[in-house]
Amino acid sequence: MPRINQGELILQGALDDLKRDWQIAAAGWHDKAREDFQREFMDEFLPAGGAAVRAMTELTLLMRRVVRECQ
Repeated sequence: MPRINQGELILQGALDDLKRDWQIAAAGWHDKAREDFQREFMDEFLPAGGAAVRAMTELTLLMRRVVRECQ
């Protein structure tokens, strides 16, 4: 059974790319705007994205279980 539309793999890859790109951008950006952006967006978005990946993974496992038990 495929993963839920391969969504968690795609989302995890995008989050990894975002983290890497943010580290590069933040390394050369040293002002209040960077701090504000970090606090307002990155500090909230990255953990939420990680939680979404975990939830999607759990849904995949649950769906596999349902299919197995209904056969």
